[in-house]
Amino acid sequence: MGKGRCRTVESALAFIRSSPPGNDPLEFIFGDLLETFTETETNVLAALAHFTSKVEAKFIAELAEVSIGAAQTALGDLANRALVIPDEEEKNFSLVPMVADFLRNKRPEVVNGTGSRLEKRAYALIVENGYRKHEHFPVLDAAWPSVAAALPRFLAGPNDRLQTVCAALRPFLEFTGRWDEWQSLEQQAEAKAVAAGDHDSAVWRAFQTGWVHYLRGQADAVLACADRAAAHWEKAFPKGNGTQSGARERAFAIRLRGLGHQLKQDYPAAITSFRKTLDLHRSAAAESEDVSIVLCALAGTEADSGDLAAAEGIIARRCAWLAPSVLPRAWLELLAIWLGWP
Repeated sequence: MGKGRCRTVESALAFIRSSPPGNDPLEFIFGDLLETFTETETNVLAALAHFTSKVEAKFIAELAEVSIGAAQTALGDLANRALVIPDEEEKNFSLVPMVADFLRNKRPEVVNGTGSRLEKRAYALIVENGYRKHEHFPVLDAAWPSVAAALPRFLAGPNDRLQTVCAALRPFLEFTGRWDEWQSLEQQAEAKAVAAGDHDSAVWRAFQTGWVHYLRGQADAVLACADRAAAHWEKAFPKGNGTQSGARERAFAIRLRGLGHQLKQDYPAAITSFRKTLDLHRSAAAESEDVSIVLCALAGTEADSGDLAAAEGIIARRCAWLAPSVLPRAWLELLAIWLGWP
């Protein structure tokens, strides 16, 4: 840059972006190009501005509201002008970052228009195909590039909608192994809930973040999340609201602590936490899915501690109810293998 202070490409780009009004190198480089773009090319560029990695032409066409053929033609022309970057087969494309910045500044209405379409379509896909609609997960999986591109807009938008997105996506993200995306979304949504004073939702976001850590075997991180969940619960349900107020949220926070102790092989502490969780769930309903899940965790921990008789007793007393109403036979068979039953 001739100033001796930009020693990397990143620092040079940062310097270019910080140029003062009247000395805009992006304007110098790209200004005349805007007048040469067709409407289709402008819409395609605006669509690409929302993706951070290479994406198939079909997703770009959908967002730009043009045919796939028109999108591919425009992408080919833009690639020849070094404004978009294709892969070797010219099937996936990404936008040059500085072009995206310039387009956001000079054509914000076009970029915002494609962003709004992206957001609405992604939200509909998530709500219609998420939660426990396992048979619909292939739909979300096929549309994931567009859904992932919309997540920053959800994170920047209203808190209540973001919490809905988190709840709807959680089973899909867990089942498809997208743990990094899941954890990042939960962590940011927890912070957003706290900022909005939505401490009830913050309990669930802390629990889900802790659950990802549990799946990864990270005991200390699980216990840290349990601490946060408990703190959120205290703010969401202050004393004086009644014994049933927030009981389920508190039970999940305590259960998370039990999972952390289980990972640390502190089985007495884990058993104590699971029994407290069980009492809270049973205070709401003697028989429920929550009760069955904690019973399995408790039985497994008893088995890990070496008390197989206690583990077998827990399951045996409840098996008659669990088998037909909550746990599929396959789960019971897996549990029997885990506990060493014939």
